[in-house]
Amino acid sequence: KTFCGGHSLGGLIVGQLAQWDFDGDRATESDRGFNLCRGFFVLDSRTELTGAQAAELTDGLPGQLSSLLGPSLPGLSELLNPANLTLPYLRNLPLNPQLFASFAGVAAAASAAPDAPADVQGKLATHPSLSVFVRLMTARNVGGLVIGDPDVARLHATNDALFGFLFDDDSSPIGIFRASLGTPAGGPVAKKDLLLPYGSPVTLFAVAGGTAVSPSDPSASYTWRPYDRTPAAPTPVDAPGHPYSDPEEEVSDIRQVVRAFSQPLADYTEWYFPLRLLTDVIAANVGDRSGSLSPRIPGGIAKRPAIYLDAENGFGPRLGDPEHTGRDTTRIVLNGYDHLDVGTAAFRQSSGRPELTSSSLVAFTNRLTPRPAAAPCTSRRRVRIRIRPARGALSAVVRVNGRRVATRRVRGRLTAVVDLRGAPKGTATVKITVPVRRDGKTQRRSDDRHYRLCSPGTTR
Repeated sequence: KTFCGGHSLGGLIVGQLAQWDFDGDRATESDRGFNLCRGFFVLDSRTELTGAQAAELTDGLPGQLSSLLGPSLPGLSELLNPANLTLPYLRNLPLNPQLFASFAGVAAAASAAPDAPADVQGKLATHPSLSVFVRLMTARNVGGLVIGDPDVARLHATNDALFGFLFDDDSSPIGIFRASLGTPAGGPVAKKDLLLPYGSPVTLFAVAGGTAVSPSDPSASYTWRPYDRTPAAPTPVDAPGHPYSDPEEEVSDIRQVVRAFSQPLADYTEWYFPLRLLTDVIAANVGDRSGSLSPRIPGGIAKRPAIYLDAENGFGPRLGDPEHTGRDTTRIVLNGYDHLDVGTAAFRQSSGRPELTSSSLVAFTNRLTPRPAAAPCTSRRRVRIRIRPARGALSAVVRVNGRRVATRRVRGRLTAVVDLRGAPKGTATVKITVPVRRDGKTQRRSDDRHYRLCSPGTTR
């Protein structure tokens, strides 16, 4: 009954679940991980990286490591993980708990007072990682990255606009933190030429390229236009005629994304991201099946249907076709979506189309979920009938499907209760025999009535 899936790294984790042998007996299959799942869903990711996908992801590193280590040596994960003794989670620049917690702080300000002037920058704990991240989000070129221009600490912007500049796909150069939140307003923006020229194709990890922009007037007061109020073709002041966005490519409501970051049941971004998780997944995807990865048995992914929902501007399209094609595999490219949008896109899209992630997942699960057998129809009808003729009837015999029922007089008229409750679909027959006294003679009159049960247009 369970569908197993995940977004980003979550897709790769589900891939390992599908291939895991939980009892250690390779001869049995009933305990394999794929048996826990009716199907797999993968959001802008893959369940496994093989061949060209892995090579593109790390520029050939998996193939090189696999040839050096091989599945019979101690294992890549075992060699890397002694570092866990001193480095159990990511805490290097720029990704570390201080940075991830800062995301929640910026979002909390936008949640509490979206249109108020942003001053959260000065309230957050000073940490080099946050400074580096903010510079990456706002710098227009390498020089600006080095000196911190524009200076976000002096930026006049609302809390919503600050959040938007940090996470919107039109300003953030880091793919894993991109969502299509809308566009800035209230001041001009300039094109980014950070590492790659404005308009260059986005690299796999989206660390450069694309049509990103940055606030360019330190005296302006920037606000934020939500996804469904994006102008037709907004352009940077220094690149007229080259729009950086399109209304159909803005898909997430900034209010929903802010709420996800600031009011989660669990951290939207795992603050203490475990190193072991990352090294195990890397090792597994280069073919390591030794040490702690020995229960991994390839082939589990192909045992169940899967749906891959790739963000058009995310990672999925750059990873090529899903592995193990030929089985029941569905792949859908979500037009205009970025990496975060697959989990945050608004239910009502400005283009008029339905939200694609949720509608696609519903269709996928409905197709694979067995429909319960319809309960047999039983009648709920119970009626009191009046017996004809009204005058001269001395008594009456009433049988419902051959079973005699009692009669009684109500206001001088013979009646009977025909109780059809619980009767199956079909036709019920009521036979009525009435002795009638007229002109000194007794005559028998018969009357048959038929009731259709559980048929359209009836009250059952």
